[in-house]
Formats: sequence, C-alpha cells, structure tokens
Amino acid sequence: MKNIIEFNDYLRKKNKKHKYTSFSKAEMEKIMSMYSKNVAAGIWKDYAITFTDNLAVFSIFRRSSEKPLYSISKISKKSAGSMKFTITLGQKKLKNCKSMEEIIKVFGDSDFFKLSKVNF
Repeated sequence: MKNIIEFNDYLRKKNKKHKYTSFSKAEMEKIMSMYSKNVAAGIWKDYAITFTDNLAVFSIFRRSSEKPLYSISKISKKSAGSMKFTITLGQKKLKNCKSMEEIIKVFGDSDFFKLSKVNF
C-alpha cells in the first residue's frame, strides 16, 4: 500500500528543491503603490505576475483584453548571485536598472511616458 502524503508537505519538499525568482515584499509594495496610483487615475486597469527560475515579471495592462502595456522584470543571475531590473514596452526594452527604486523613479518621471510614446 502507498503512503499518504499531505499536499502541504509535498509542496514544502518540492519548493525546497526548486527555487523561483520572485519579488520581495518591499519590492511588491513599491510596485503596487505605483500601480494603484495609475489605476486611480484611470490609466491602468489590470496586472499579471509571472515567476520562473530566473525571472519574475509584473505586467501592466491598459485593458485586460490586450497585451501588456509595460512589464517590470526582475532577472536573477544565479551563478553571480546578482539581480537586474528592466522595463519593457511590448517587446521593446526601455530601461535597465539595478534596483526597484530606480524603476519607481522612472515611472514617476513624466518624460518617461513621452519617450515611450504611449498615449493615454
């Protein structure tokens, strides 16, 4: 007869073997603060979060039926133990940053939206 394993125990063991890149709580607070201000202004409507081995992506949508307007990516280089952040507009990489603070500053700059040629 097979042993019965509780699902939570299975997930705990599985997650120890496989680590995903994710946003920290502080990073998510900064992203969500910026996101909520733009939702309140009626600019952005929806978001999605994706996690993989070496990449975490926060995608921002103007309408939920469209492709992401912007994506904030956290890229982990496991061998070097370093992180890199990028902002993309569709397939176009707009900015590379070393920290989440730089990402938030970029979105706070009114010239950024003019440079990315997005009309609201």
